[in-house]
Formats: sequence, structure tokens, C-alpha cells
Amino acid sequence: MRTALDEAGMTVESSDLVMVPQSTIPLESAESAARVGGFAPEPRFDEVVGAARFTAGDLHEAKKRLERALAGETEPLRRVRLLEHLARVEYVRPDHARAMDLCRTGLNEIGQPIPRPGLATAWTFTSELIAAVVTLHPRLGFGSARGDDRERHLAHLRLSNTIGRAGYSMMPLVAVVALTLRFMRVANRVGVCPEYVRAYPLVAGIG
Repeated sequence: MRTALDEAGMTVESSDLVMVPQSTIPLESAESAARVGGFAPEPRFDEVVGAARFTAGDLHEAKKRLERALAGETEPLRRVRLLEHLARVEYVRPDHARAMDLCRTGLNEIGQPIPRPGLATAWTFTSELIAAVVTLHPRLGFGSARGDDRERHLAHLRLSNTIGRAGYSMMPLVAVVALTLRFMRVANRVGVCPEYVRAYPLVAGIG
């Protein structure tokens, strides 16, 4: 049982968001064995099942599993990852307003809320634009993020990607511009990776 759960967890850790092939893991057998043994699977297992159900097109079961995993998860970065998954599910359903809410919650949890219009807007635009340009240089920040900081930046990019697809038309223009500039800065800090490759075409599309 533990081997099956570990394999499932490793698969979701190495996957691109929620794209886990349904046939690669004996999910139902592992879960049945756990319950026969008298213990409930951990949130990580429900995440894997939810991911597989999403890939199989079972959005209702995917949502139920991912919400259950989120309710039982306490580790901040794992909670943000589950919010990413749920936002993707809601985007496909499609419930774009709910996807936006989940992305907003995820950004709040990593300390990067969606910018709001206000007195500091001009300063926000200027500082983010300068940072986005500066961090293009390898010696001035490009690809410099490491450890948990890098994981938070990656989560930021994935959440912002969903926002860009689902909700940019729902936000005030100033918030869209500020979020886009911040998106560019964060992408530069992460460096070349799948999230980085997806970042700039999305920015161009929003623009």
C-alpha cells in the first residue's frame, strides 16, 4: 500500500500540473487497500486521484477529491498547488469566476495578491517595469530563484497563467497591467522552464 501511495505522489510531483495519465497508477486498488487496513489516505493521495480524474474528464470527481485534499492539507506550498489544480478544473468546467477566486486565494497565500487600483498604482507600474527589465540580465536576477522561493514563483506563474486565460477581462485595466508586469519579473527570476515558456506568449496575448 505504501509503495503505491509513494509512486502516486512521485508521479504528481513530477507531472506538469494535473496531467497524470489515468492508467499509470492502480489508484482504486491502493485506496481500497488503505481502507481495509483501517486508515484513510493522506491529502497527497486524493490530489493524485483528483489529477487522474481530471485527465479522464471526470470533472465532478476531480473537484471533490481536490477539495477534500485541500481541506486536509496544512503545508502552504501544497495548499497553493491544490488551489492551482482546482482553478484548472473550474476553468475547464467552465466556471471562470470561480477559477478566478481560487487563483486569487492562491496568490494571497504566497503573499502576492492581485494589485488593486489606488494611490500606489503609478509606483507599482514603474517599479515592476524596472524589475522586469533588469531581471532579464543573467547577473541581475535571471534564473536566480532557488528552493521554496522558486517554488512560490512557479506557483505564481501557474496561477497567473490561469488568471490570464479565465479572468483578465473581469479585472480593471490597471490591475491587468500591474499583474502582467509582475508576471514578467517573476518569470525572469525563475528562468527557462515550461512556465517561463508559457509566460511571454500569454503576456503578448493579454497585451
